[in-house]
Amino acid sequence: MEEIKNLFKKMVSYLGLDECSSTVYTTLYFSEKPLTVKEIVDKSGYSIARVYASLSILMDINLVEKKRDMGQIVLSANPNFTILFDNFKKNLMMNYLKPFSELEEKDKTITTLVYYSKRLYENFLSMIDNNDLLASIDTEEYAEKEGR
Repeated sequence: MEEIKNLFKKMVSYLGLDECSSTVYTTLYFSEKPLTVKEIVDKSGYSIARVYASLSILMDINLVEKKRDMGQIVLSANPNFTILFDNFKKNLMMNYLKPFSELEEKDKTITTLVYYSKRLYENFLSMIDNNDLLASIDTEEYAEKEGR
């Protein structure tokens, strides 16, 4: 079970959670019952301040739910962690693709590179569609290189 927890923690880390938030979410996700902050601190090994900071992040993105149970505040994991995938996609778009498209508009070299890359890709797809890909390879030259 520990190996599964470690793999799960690694996956949610990869999707954008920091180390402490990944640990807290994994702890709650695999818990059989909602936990108090003190129980999370004990199980995770992080300070109460770090756990509170992580819980704040996790509640902001709806991965952790807080409720009152017999006079205590308890927390549980929202098992629908596909929220992380959506956030990961948005982050990817905003941090990498959008800035590249902005550069493309401003930089003539990048615009030219993108233009020729698109044309090369379209030609490649056209050759595949027309079964011309193999015909475009000079088989005699290839055979000479291979010593045939």
